[in-house]
Amino acid sequence: MFEGDVVVLVEARAVTVGGEVLEEQFCFRHGWGLLVCGVVNLHRITRGSVRRVGDREGVRLERVRKTVYSGRILKLHVDDDHWEIVEHQSAVAVVAIRGEEMLLVRQYRPAVNAFTLEIPAGLIEAGEEPLAAAAREFAEECGLAGDLTLLTRMYVSPGFTDELVHLVRAENLREAHGVPDDDEDIEVTYLTPRALIEGARDGSLLTSAPAIAAAYHLLLTAES
Repeated sequence: MFEGDVVVLVEARAVTVGGEVLEEQFCFRHGWGLLVCGVVNLHRITRGSVRRVGDREGVRLERVRKTVYSGRILKLHVDDDHWEIVEHQSAVAVVAIRGEEMLLVRQYRPAVNAFTLEIPAGLIEAGEEPLAAAAREFAEECGLAGDLTLLTRMYVSPGFTDELVHLVRAENLREAHGVPDDDEDIEVTYLTPRALIEGARDGSLLTSAPAIAAAYHLLLTAES
């Protein structure tokens, strides 16, 4: 309600039990003379989600974020009781080239209940560099290695998630040893970039945004 406005803190105190802050009680006077009082219950929202900026004479209210789900690779937050935001672990996707063809993996995706053709991809582990993650995932999914170059980074769907995908190009492919995940059943295949784009266009193939971006990248670099 006060986004961008400055309000004056009239009174604020923390309610503690055993040294733990359970809630913050506040009372603000808006610049128009409106008096607003309330309670921020720290047991109901994520610690650090309510921030007060400024000193006692000038306080600005900022975003309130509630965490409603926390899983293995993602968290679901609700900002200001309105925006649903998925905080997702970052990932890598590998644009692997063999002659004029690109490497694709066919696998079942439970989220869409269908088999898709995508470029190899996987999550970046904590403390892992994108190129190292790409090498690991490429070996695990395809049993291959290559000369890797980071092309770009892209948000998969910034309207609701912060998931960031690092697009990595792999050339001079060669065999490598990798241990696939137990729950992965992947088939490696090759298509020209144009065939993937045409298949996505006419609906005969189900693919992903990073795969389409990779196909267009290969077409553009081939023409230049």
